[in-house]
Amino acid sequence: MRLRHIRGAEETIATSPYVIQEPELHKGSWNQVFGNDNPIQIEVGMGKGRFIMELAQQNPDINYIGIERYSSVLLRGLQKRAQLELNNIYFMCIDAKNMADYFAPGEVDKIYLNFSDPWPKDRHAKRRLTSPDFMAVYDQILAADGTVEFKTDNKGLFDYSLEAIPEAGAVAVFDTAFHGTMPEDAYLYALPYELYEKDGIRKYGFHGTSHKYVSQTCAEVMGRDIKDLKIITCHLGNGASLCAVKNGVSVDTSMGFTPLEGVAMGTRCGNIDPAIVTFLMKEEGLSVDEVNDLLNKKSGVLGISGISSDFRDIEDAAFNKGNRRAQLALRIFEYKIRTTIGAYAAAMGGVDAIVFTAGVGENGPETREKCLEGLEFLGVEIDKEANNVRGKIREISKAGCNVKAFVIPTNEELVIARDTLELIKK
Repeated sequence: MRLRHIRGAEETIATSPYVIQEPELHKGSWNQVFGNDNPIQIEVGMGKGRFIMELAQQNPDINYIGIERYSSVLLRGLQKRAQLELNNIYFMCIDAKNMADYFAPGEVDKIYLNFSDPWPKDRHAKRRLTSPDFMAVYDQILAADGTVEFKTDNKGLFDYSLEAIPEAGAVAVFDTAFHGTMPEDAYLYALPYELYEKDGIRKYGFHGTSHKYVSQTCAEVMGRDIKDLKIITCHLGNGASLCAVKNGVSVDTSMGFTPLEGVAMGTRCGNIDPAIVTFLMKEEGLSVDEVNDLLNKKSGVLGISGISSDFRDIEDAAFNKGNRRAQLALRIFEYKIRTTIGAYAAAMGGVDAIVFTAGVGENGPETREKCLEGLEFLGVEIDKEANNVRGKIREISKAGCNVKAFVIPTNEELVIARDTLELIKK
């Protein structure tokens, strides 16, 4: 991985009030750093920090620490951090392999590994954040019921982790598992069949733990057996996916071989004409890596708006400043969700409930309303007063609607805990 050095990055980090200097001094006493006894969660390899800073904003009762080894990358995170009024997040510029020197046994509640460097060469396997060596470090500092949440769009790293995590004595609960019930006609691509047989090229889906939890909770709220229901779950955040849950199992989902497929997202393009890839390579002279970076990190609502991948920034520009491109970005996001809901209703032969969850889904009344606008023919109509809710379980459809709409905050940790318990019992 090649990183451009930014002059003065080390000096800025060394003097930043947001970066913990000499973290070894706080081993076993991080509660004093934060001034409370709230649980501590860590993101290893935080990059520019968007993910963990969003978590810190959404969860004031949890303490967060972002770890980034490279000073030039961390610097960008500090620039964003300076714009936020938060007291529950700090950063560390350290090598993650030394975390046991900075945290006492059981001091950490959860560790996030988000789209980590795959280190594809075999001789670099020990550098992979899911290697047995790193898993042993996590095991030292995690609480007895602590978890590691791992996300990747790299098949090589995924396959490696499938073997490495159990080897390390850990239980693996994969975010794709819920979608293992999809039928062939949903998960196969119209490519030469041998590519599926040889390389495993097919739709896998993501956000499975979230879709599983909110669909089960939806059935409970409705007082119905999930085996009798057709539910469309909408996990809407910077990463977004929808799932068709029929009789309690996933029969289709919008993310595919990687999280790039599906609806437009924060920085991901979602579904596009695949020939655009070859066009960009030929006409713009972009390399494979450059195209991949453009589609995954520079597209979506960021690419359309030119403002941000943070929906709060885009909504501010759209609603308060009249920014046309911000308005367009939101309309495209909502349109893609609305058409996917319609497609999944067709795939299941109807729908009983539509559920909104995750950051935008739980906290965006305007987005929910627009996503359901025009779907009255399905039998769903939003109740604007009921829809004025953030982060709470609530039915938001009008009384008497044949198709119910709900806001249900996700709880992926609970699903992981339940699945882990089930695996241990086997």
